Amino acid sequence: MSAYRITKYNPNLRDKWGSYLPDEWTSVLDIGKQYPSGLLNVRDYLIVEDSYVNSVFHLWQLAKCPLLYITGLESKALKHARRRFACCPELLDVVREPIPVDDQELEDRDTLARVVRLILRELIWCKLRAREGFYIHFGWDYYMYSGGVELDTETRSAITDSGLFVERFKSPY
Repeated sequence: MSAYRITKYNPNLRDKWGSYLPDEWTSVLDIGKQYPSGLLNVRDYLIVEDSYVNSVFHLWQLAKCPLLYITGLESKALKHARRRFACCPELLDVVREPIPVDDQELEDRDTLARVVRLILRELIWCKLRAREGFYIHFGWDYYMYSGGVELDTETRSAITDSGLFVERFKSPY
C-alpha cells in the first residue's frame, strides 16, 4: 500500500536522523511570534493552512472521493477556542457549527475542509478513513500522512506547487 508524509518542511533540511533543522513555526498558536523567516501573521498562517486543505482535496479526489469517516476523535480544546484565538477572531469561523462526532461521515468538501481546519488549529484530533483503505492522518507540527492511493504526477505537482513536500513515509498512526 502506498503511504506518504506531506508537510511544509523541506526534507533536504533534515539531519541524518530525520529531525528538521531550521527554527520554524509548528503551531497555530505561534501566530504573532518571530522566526528567522519573519513574523508569523494570520494571513501567512492561512496560506499554509489552505495548502493543506487543498492537498486533502487533491488526495481525496485521486481516491475517487470515497465516503470518509472520523475515527479516534479527541476534542478537548474546543471549549477553549475563544480564549485561544482571542488575538485572531477570524480563526473562530470553524467553531460556529456543531462539532464533528466520532464515526461521522464526511460527505462533502465543505465539511471535510472544516474538519481539516479544526485539526490544524489544534481544536480537535482525529483520523479520516474510507472503508476502502484510503486514509488521511495528522500528527503534531503540521505532519500529514496519506495512504491507500498511489500519487499520480498531477496530484503530486498540485501538492508541491502549493509549497508542501511529499515523501514516501508510513503513518505512525
